[in-house]
Amino acid sequence: MTSNKSIIEIIFNTHHVVSEKVIMLRAIVKRYSAENLLENTESILNFFNKILVEHFKKEDELIKVIRRDIKLTDIESKIISEISEEHTIFLKDFSRLTEIAGNLKPELKEDFIEICNNVTDKLTIHAEKEDNVIYRIGKEQLNRQQLDEIEDAISKIA
Repeated sequence: MTSNKSIIEIIFNTHHVVSEKVIMLRAIVKRYSAENLLENTESILNFFNKILVEHFKKEDELIKVIRRDIKLTDIESKIISEISEEHTIFLKDFSRLTEIAGNLKPELKEDFIEICNNVTDKLTIHAEKEDNVIYRIGKEQLNRQQLDEIEDAISKIA
């Protein structure tokens, strides 16, 4: 199992890289014209459907152990439920973007851009919740056995 860095630190570092990419994508979505954005649908979809989906799966493993083993406050429990629900909503949004991109009729271009705008805006807020709750709890309260369990589950993702 991981020796020097805990699995939480590894996921957290990936989380920050993903967050930085979301911020860049958000700026691109807001700044470029519809045509420029649509020229990059493949890279946008790759980011959403591969990188973020895999990242969400890893976070879900962390959440599963936290929910099972840690006594949460009502507020923490509520926020963790929101995070899980948001993962589900994001996955539906990614699926809708993929569907639209496969058939980019002129009337769907604005839908694609609108969903990209909404997703990038919501992902920024979502990441802050994760920083303040699941990663804090993971770092402060999970023991070596729990971390090893998460690491083992995560090693099977991809």
